[in-house]
Amino acid sequence: MKKYMNIAKLTLLVMAFLGAASCAIAQTENPELVSVETITIAPGEEVEVAVNYECALERSGFQMHILLPIGLDFVEQTGVDEDGDPITFYVSKGSACKASHKVAIGEFYKGNSKDLLVLVDNPDIKALNSPGSLISFKVKADESLAETSQIVLKDVKFNGGQYFDVNANVVRGPVTGISGAMVDNTDNIPAYNLAGQMISRSGKTIIVKKGKKYIQNR
Repeated sequence: MKKYMNIAKLTLLVMAFLGAASCAIAQTENPELVSVETITIAPGEEVEVAVNYECALERSGFQMHILLPIGLDFVEQTGVDEDGDPITFYVSKGSACKASHKVAIGEFYKGNSKDLLVLVDNPDIKALNSPGSLISFKVKADESLAETSQIVLKDVKFNGGQYFDVNANVVRGPVTGISGAMVDNTDNIPAYNLAGQMISRSGKTIIVKKGKKYIQNR
C-alpha cells in the first residue's frame, strides 16, 4: 500500500512551511487556541482523539508532534487516495481543514512509534476554518497504561505563529465487559459481590454464587 504522502513530499512541505513562517511577523503570545478533551480509555479499547482549534487570525497550515504515553499506540487505518489506490494512514483532516488542505505524515520520528510528526498545509494558502477540529487520530490502550497519563502535542506551530505545547489528559477506564452472567433464580444460597463480600438479597447487581455470576434483579 502507498503511504498517504511519502517522506520526500513531507520534507519539501516542511521546508516550505518553515520558510513561509520565517517571513511572518512574530506574535507576542499564541492567538491559536488548541485543545483536546480528557480521554477515558480501558485496556483493549480504541478511542478517536480530536484536536480542537479556534483562532481569530487567519492561519493556513500547521505542524505538530503527537507524543503518546506508555500503554497507548496509534491505530493504523486504511482507505483510498484521490486515484482510488489503497493507502494506510494514522491522521485524518478535521472540520477546520478545507478540501484543498494536504496532510503529510512522516515516518515515526527517529523510529519512535510513540512520536508522530504531522504537517498540514494548503498550496493555495487558504485559511483554516475556525472553530473546528484540526485533525483526528485513533489510539488503542493496553494493560501497561497508567491510571493517569498525558498525550502531548509538542512543538505545535501555525504559519506566522510561535511554537507551543498542548497536554491532553488520559484516564484509564474500567473494563466493563461481563460475560457468562445468568439471571438469579435461587434464594437459599449465600450471595456475594465481585469483591467477595456477602451482600443482601435485594436490588439490581452482579452477584456470585457457587463460583458463577448472576444478575440479581429484585
